Amino acid sequence: MASFANQLQCSLKNAPGHGSIRSRPKVFKYDHLHYAPDATRMQKRFDDAMQLSKEELIQLLKEQKDLELVAVKSYSSFAEKSNNNVVKLLLLGVMHDSVKHAQVLDALISLTQSPIFGNVEQFEVTRGVEEHLKIEEEMLRKIGEIIERTDDSEVKAILSQIAMEEERHHQTLLELKEIVQKIKRVTEDELWDYLNRWANFST
Repeated sequence: MASFANQLQCSLKNAPGHGSIRSRPKVFKYDHLHYAPDATRMQKRFDDAMQLSKEELIQLLKEQKDLELVAVKSYSSFAEKSNNNVVKLLLLGVMHDSVKHAQVLDALISLTQSPIFGNVEQFEVTRGVEEHLKIEEEMLRKIGEIIERTDDSEVKAILSQIAMEEERHHQTLLELKEIVQKIKRVTEDELWDYLNRWANFST
């Protein structure tokens, strides 16, 4: 006579759904393959809901720009209260980054709305760039002269970094002059490329 344990084992073997997972009803399959189609559809609906319209994007960019300008005022006020020139320099450096971010955001808004400007602005920008190119050239000449004449290695190192930055400014102005002169033939992709390089977040 079979023992109770053997009878229980036989009953379990004959129970529905016992055995490999292949023999079980699909309702009991909780693996990711079973639910993948529904999950994919849900993710697509979520992604569609997260997409911004052009108007929404512009509004968010404007709000972000306003936040950057609030930060500029805050850092400026903080720096004015400091009597330590090193602390002041660091605070003003961060402030200038926020100014730059606000200007980049403003450029993004302009490119998103309309990438081209008119003939009057084209003339004014070209004239302004040419004037600033002369200023940059004079600054480079003067700082190069100081670097050559000083024996202080620490001062020379700092001034050399300033000179490198001035050279980059000079190159940026030359590129700006080039793009303004051919603005009517510049594609939107070229404008985005210039903005990516001019933003220069690594410095």
